[in-house]
Amino acid sequence: MDVTVHLTWIPSHAGIEANETVDRMVRALSQVMFKGRVEASPTISFSTAVRLSSDIARKSWQRKCGQETMGCFTKQMIPNVGSKVVFQKDHDAGISYCRLLLHDTHMLNDDGHRTGVSNIPICDHGIEHETSQHFLIRCCNQKVARKTMYETICDIWNLYNHTDRPNLSK
Repeated sequence: MDVTVHLTWIPSHAGIEANETVDRMVRALSQVMFKGRVEASPTISFSTAVRLSSDIARKSWQRKCGQETMGCFTKQMIPNVGSKVVFQKDHDAGISYCRLLLHDTHMLNDDGHRTGVSNIPICDHGIEHETSQHFLIRCCNQKVARKTMYETICDIWNLYNHTDRPNLSK
């Protein structure tokens, strides 16, 4: 499929006590297993264990995500934990996309105003707050970029052999 994977550390995920606890427990267990002190049960295959673990983790994250009050915008865009997100090959575009989802891009006045980087939250043409939704969906300054984005999404959609066009009306 000619897929390139980039792992990016996002500092905002650090410091969440439940995440830190799970990370410590997994590291400790993997050390014990590596030293041969603990073995997986012979009654369950490795692939079944991976599938079960993934299912438990996904359901746990979905439940946790549903209880969180932060990240509402991201939850609206990607409501299901484990949804596949396809990025362009351009690493910087992927980072920008993540920042848009997390409302952490200082290139938009609304985010910049909230964090003290911009003097006003309004877009350059003064109509509304320059939010991710405004930038991606309504901003008259972004018509050409929006058309390119739509065509790129359709190309990616077609690349995965989907016969119907994606509904981008949200």
